[in-house]
This record gives sequence, C-alpha cells and structure tokens, in this order.
Amino acid sequence: MEPVRVKLYGFFSVTKRGYLTQQAIAFALLVLLLIISLALPEPSRRSRPDKNTSAQPSNLGVKPSQPGPARETELPAWVGPLFWLVDNLRWIVLAAFIWFAIETCVVLRRFAQKAALRLAGAESSKPR
Repeated sequence: MEPVRVKLYGFFSVTKRGYLTQQAIAFALLVLLLIISLALPEPSRRSRPDKNTSAQPSNLGVKPSQPGPARETELPAWVGPLFWLVDNLRWIVLAAFIWFAIETCVVLRRFAQKAALRLAGAESSKPR
C-alpha cells in the first residue's frame, strides 16, 4: 500500500516520514539558533532610557580621544535592521518553535484523517 501523502501549504506533497524528517532538521536548526542567541551578549538598551536615570547622557564634557573619519561616517542603512534581528533573535526563535509546534499538530492530525479515510475505504471495498 502506498504511503499517505498530505499537501503542505498547498504546494508540497509529503509523506509522514518525509515530514517528520523535515521537522527534525528544522528543530535541530532552531536549537542551534537558540544556543547562538543565548551565547550572544544581552542586547543594549540605549534606545530606551530607564525610568530611574535621566535622559541626559553622562559623558557631556568628554570629547572623543581620536576624532577622525571613522567617527564621522554613518553606518549603512542595513545595519539597523541587522542589530534589531540580533537583539530579538531569542524571541524570533521562540515564535518559530511555537509556529512549528502548531503546524506539526495540524499536519499530523491531517495525516491521521487521511489514513483513517483510506482504511475505511479499503474495508468498505472488501468483499465479505
């Protein structure tokens, strides 16, 4: 008997074994991303001043030690979103874990429904 196939996202037809293999690889990659995100230093809170501290910078009278072209140039536009991504990597990984858990439950339920329909169809076509 041919294995049950389910269309994933309406595009990909996968078997249960193929789907579980894909989910195991995705889980391993998410765990790797989580380990990387936990190894990174805590994100800076420069954009949000604390309530207990004043909004004025503490280094008002300090001048840069080496004024030069490196201090006067601005960062490229793509650096801002990259910093945001790195700062929020833990939350992105957590959202991906939740998404994959919900998706896995739905898809495995769909596999069970198709297998039950196939079994019921096979039993009704058997001569008694």
